[in-house]
Amino acid sequence: MPFRFKKKESVSEAIRRVGCEQIEEAIDHLDECRRAEAIHSARKNIKKARAAVRLVRSNISEDEYCRFTDLLRKSARQLAAPRDAHVKACTFSKLMKPSKGRHGSRASHDIRNQLQNSRSRKLRRFEKRNASASVQHLLSRAAKKLDKLKIGSNGWGAICPGVKKAYCEGRKSYQIVRSRTSAENIHEWRKRAKDLWYQMALLRPLWPEQIEAFACELKELGQYLGDDHDLSVLAAELKNLDEAGGGGAFEELICERQLELRTTALALGSRFYAEKPSLFCNRLRSYWHIWRGEKRSRRAAIVK
Repeated sequence: MPFRFKKKESVSEAIRRVGCEQIEEAIDHLDECRRAEAIHSARKNIKKARAAVRLVRSNISEDEYCRFTDLLRKSARQLAAPRDAHVKACTFSKLMKPSKGRHGSRASHDIRNQLQNSRSRKLRRFEKRNASASVQHLLSRAAKKLDKLKIGSNGWGAICPGVKKAYCEGRKSYQIVRSRTSAENIHEWRKRAKDLWYQMALLRPLWPEQIEAFACELKELGQYLGDDHDLSVLAAELKNLDEAGGGGAFEELICERQLELRTTALALGSRFYAEKPSLFCNRLRSYWHIWRGEKRSRRAAIVK
């Protein structure tokens, strides 16, 4: 099912539905846990479920919210090792594609083999421990809790605080990165941008063309920041390999690529976060009320 709200369902029904659908998809992906891509996809499903519930966090009791998200966090943590090994191998291959000839083929070949072997080992270990069954059990428990989750209100009032918080946190993270660029700050900005991206996906039916434009910018921003984070993780791994003999030759290439990514991300962030949070939310509120059946035209709402 599409990750988005339906016009005739309440906010409570929508959050429970889309959250449970994402959890069920994650469980299905883990039936193919021999494939690193399946584990990676399961992690994405978990993040989308968390983002949906974060949208209405202000209308959920803290205890219920923490119990639910703790189950998702534990699930994602168990998937981290094989997922990270997969990302390191893919990131190195992507890094080397545009730089053929800059580094000895022997060196890159050796590193690529080591990263691929590490991925295979961690996948075998994950399968041998039957970790997928453990994660599926945690996710099943999370789905049951979500199905019974009590959300205090409905309508725009239920989701406005979540949208505003996601936008404000992303804006603040952008400003922090602009003044103090670091791998940790970049990663935090990425998480907040992805939260809002997923939330825009949920709200896409309000005005598909307009909100799709928001979502595309956030997706692009998240990709730049995600690539930067993956390169930071790869750089740490290559330092370990260098101690054993061989990873340090690629540090300059990683730094060059990260500079490109960060420059592009900051430029995009300066445009996206130029609007005040209240104005951003007011526009979405107008779209919401029109979508829910108000008689005013979209043109009138925009002019106002």
